Amino acid sequence: MSTIQKRSNNTYTITVSLGYGADGKQIRRTKTIEADSNLTPKQIEKYVQQEAALFEAECRQGLVLNGNIKLQDFIENEWLPHKKRELKIRTYKRYTEMLPRIYSALGHLRLDRIRPQHLMSFYEQLSEQGVRLDVKYRCKINLAEYRKKRAMSRAELARQTDISASTLAAIEQGKNCSEENAKKLCAFLGEQLNDLFDSQKTDATLSPKTILHHHRLLSSALTDAVMWGHILNNPCNRVRPPRVKKQNRAFSMKLKQKDCLNCWRKSVLTLKPQFAYWY
Repeated sequence: MSTIQKRSNNTYTITVSLGYGADGKQIRRTKTIEADSNLTPKQIEKYVQQEAALFEAECRQGLVLNGNIKLQDFIENEWLPHKKRELKIRTYKRYTEMLPRIYSALGHLRLDRIRPQHLMSFYEQLSEQGVRLDVKYRCKINLAEYRKKRAMSRAELARQTDISASTLAAIEQGKNCSEENAKKLCAFLGEQLNDLFDSQKTDATLSPKTILHHHRLLSSALTDAVMWGHILNNPCNRVRPPRVKKQNRAFSMKLKQKDCLNCWRKSVLTLKPQFAYWY
């Protein structure tokens, strides 16, 4: 049922209640109308009643959208809890790492007021220096020697620390690692983070592929906003996604063939002669 509230001389607010949502909060839709000042009081009353009945019918049929919710509130309260049940743990974690950048640039905008210009400006900002929020860490000690002194293989260390063997190999080669992996290693070895690692703050820009991932996250969220009746269309569909330079597949195939050939040669040299007897 709709309710009518007079705001000024000829302005009225119509409110329609649509029950309660899953969170227990009442779902309301509102509309403000203005009557012609030349109408008589009875004509104004009739006009307002007609508009209220029409608005209520539109709400019951799902024709009235709820786009006044802000992007950050929609993602945090509706979209992300729903996606958490569908996404893989690694993908969900990646989403949470990208969302702070999206919130700082677009989180304050209402869903129905997000325009392609907002998205294009956001992608340009992501390509600037100083946008990266991550801090990499580089090991200060010789991890390979440290591991050998404890008579521990790399596979065993990977199992104990929940860090992949390839990541441990990269750390031993002096390459940077994430803060999460650095803390895992320090916790296992019983050392402080500053004693084992140096922080490596980088001024590098985000890669085009990472910017494309931000676009895909936004597009997925706004597509669901359309399906759930918040907005009519997805503004991401009217924006060209950031271009990612494709890798030369012929060159990469040659490298893979060369690596496979080298592995085969090594395996042939290390194989012991075996004999099979056929009967």
